[in-house]
Amino acid sequence: MAEGEDPLEYVFDDLSARFILNIPEEDLASFERLGFQIEQAHWFYDDFYRENNPQLPKMNLKSFAEYLFKHCPSLNQHLNIVDEVINMFRNYKGKVPVCGAVILNKEKDKVLLVKGYSGSTWSFPRGKINQNENEMSCAIREVLEETGFDISEFVNEQDYIELFLEKRARMYVAVGIPENSTFATRTRKEISKIAWHNIADISKKPERYYNVKPFLKKMKKFLKGGLYKDLLKSPDLKSKASSYNSEPEIKKSSKKYESSSGYKSEHSNVKKVQTQKVQILTKEIHKKMIEDEELKEQGIDLVNTM
Repeated sequence: MAEGEDPLEYVFDDLSARFILNIPEEDLASFERLGFQIEQAHWFYDDFYRENNPQLPKMNLKSFAEYLFKHCPSLNQHLNIVDEVINMFRNYKGKVPVCGAVILNKEKDKVLLVKGYSGSTWSFPRGKINQNENEMSCAIREVLEETGFDISEFVNEQDYIELFLEKRARMYVAVGIPENSTFATRTRKEISKIAWHNIADISKKPERYYNVKPFLKKMKKFLKGGLYKDLLKSPDLKSKASSYNSEPEIKKSSKKYESSSGYKSEHSNVKKVQTQKVQILTKEIHKKMIEDEELKEQGIDLVNTM
């Protein structure tokens, strides 16, 4: 900055060059896309310039946009419709899908949440999807930005919880993250705390978790499905399930009855035998679940909801 130059003028010269002057013509012509550039410039102004020079005036997004439109020649023509531009941007932004992650510990009884820089509520790490970005890439990027943790090896395209509230929100489920992992936000003035929370506590304190609570029911259903699969993988039940599905006498009977006139009735009997054995297996799984104290501690009534 040259001696005697107005600090604010210098700052807005720099912001115009960084965020406005070099953007594509199609973005400059779209108030919605232009709004994102103005918001980025506003964040940069607050996070860097004002932090290094507290004498610079504090501005909300609207007052910042008005000054930027006056200062930047490319925006002068829209100076009389700043309010309209900001409103269009906010409406557009409110409809952009949000992606993030439900991050669970190995025991699946705790979830990792973040708290904003201002306010007292907790939420999943998440954020708005960028143009031409797919949902899972957005979730991985947002979690990395907000928590410093890379979930790419813990998520897949099929495992997610999606709700349509004011906008579409998709949370990918990442299971098995060690509780002693290091979490440190890469954002500035966006995330104030990152912490594990007991899932059982979320419904007890809705005022702290109102961004999380809408997902709770589907989250528990997902846990139920995951725990059900875990039980089927146990050595004793897995071997029984395998034998019930492929007993030699059932296979032989099926072939025999295919060539007989009584195939339909006999085949029906075979199906009944299979169904009965599956029911026996299911009861054994339920019994194992009831005896499992860890499930009770999670506060999830899996048996009654299956």
